[in-house]
Amino acid sequence: MKSKELLMIIIIIVTPISFSQSVIINQSSNQQEVKNIILLIGDGMGFSHLELGSLVEYGNNNSLFLQSNLLFQQKMSTNEIYGDITDSASSATAMATGYNTRMGKIGVLLNDTPVQTILEKAELMGKKTGIVTTTDFTHATPAAFAAHTSNREHKESIYQQMINQGIEIILAGGQRWISDVNTLINLNYSHITTIDELDTNTDKIFGTFNWNHLEYESDLQYSQDARLTELTVKALNHLSNQENGFFLMIEGGRIDHAGHEGNLTRNALEVIEIDRTAKIIHDWMLSNPNTLFLVVADHETGGLTIGNNHILDDNLPSNFINLEDMRDRRIDRVAQIDATYSSSSHFPWLVPLIGIGEVANSLMSMTCSYSNTNVFDIMNRALTGNIINDCPPPAEILPKPTYQPYSPTDDNKLSLFSPLFLFAILVLSSRLKKRFNLSQL
Repeated sequence: MKSKELLMIIIIIVTPISFSQSVIINQSSNQQEVKNIILLIGDGMGFSHLELGSLVEYGNNNSLFLQSNLLFQQKMSTNEIYGDITDSASSATAMATGYNTRMGKIGVLLNDTPVQTILEKAELMGKKTGIVTTTDFTHATPAAFAAHTSNREHKESIYQQMINQGIEIILAGGQRWISDVNTLINLNYSHITTIDELDTNTDKIFGTFNWNHLEYESDLQYSQDARLTELTVKALNHLSNQENGFFLMIEGGRIDHAGHEGNLTRNALEVIEIDRTAKIIHDWMLSNPNTLFLVVADHETGGLTIGNNHILDDNLPSNFINLEDMRDRRIDRVAQIDATYSSSSHFPWLVPLIGIGEVANSLMSMTCSYSNTNVFDIMNRALTGNIINDCPPPAEILPKPTYQPYSPTDDNKLSLFSPLFLFAILVLSSRLKKRFNLSQL
């Protein structure tokens, strides 16, 4: 057995997790009618955030690409298992696995049983996979697609699990977790840290472009700081030549951070950047129509409300050519908008669920009610070739123990019979059989 596989076992064994009765392993289908799946997540992005971005960029509402009436537009609930208010960990887990869980949990059920994610399923079906985010790559949303742990603060475990998933391209912040680049090299990754290295063309790329999260659009230096749009273009180019297609999760994660800060300027510019990202993907799809493209939010942040007493002038950012001048104009225009936050926390409001392209239209219906778990259902239908647009089932409700408030310092005792240990053995056995063509393991 190669050292890489041994490392995978050791890594997942040491994940802090508690004992559970069973392990859930989802079975993959051989049907692959939809070639590519792209999920773009605006972390914390509510409908008012889109309105704010549209007012800044165009002077009126409903002018962003994501607000186009040519797209499938629905509202989506973002509950966690105990109630209406969720966090990125539980909501991203719901979207990645189809199961509701508790705040703070990554890729596991309420009893800490790990559940196969859509990314893992795509990998097992022979598709390439990628993660792009403006946050630290161990942050809750990207982690929920590629790791399993009882607590989102188990960063080292999340890092170790993510680099051993076989993901072909990861572009993000989080340089602080790369203590030994040889670990990545031994896993066949090219590690890049600057935008000048985005032309790297190797099978596997791991890019970390800032110590923690990427810089806000309002603060970055265009000549040296990575942006969501250019990282998305790189990921699309890197994955597009794959015969079996790919799954790609992209996150504009700093919308949420700006909402927690109550910073309208940062919120507006992050929303405009994710809108530009969606348009880039749409244009790429013109040559790649056999693609499911969804744009969602994991929750709303800030309780943002847009009023009616704007004092907007007619001098739009599009009147300028230079990037810095366009940004300055956007920043000036934010001050002309009547908008307020109700909170510095997550809000239980419905959020956008947007489908772009023919595949999305064939899988979604305006007569349906959608929740965050249904994002998985839609992607899974595309992945398995079950192309129908009847309403997805409601989330499976598992028995709940007595409510216990989430604490970031939660930690669970390790058991060699923990679900993650068993999950690791089963996944690893499958991969070794495939790699070495073994009939038994």
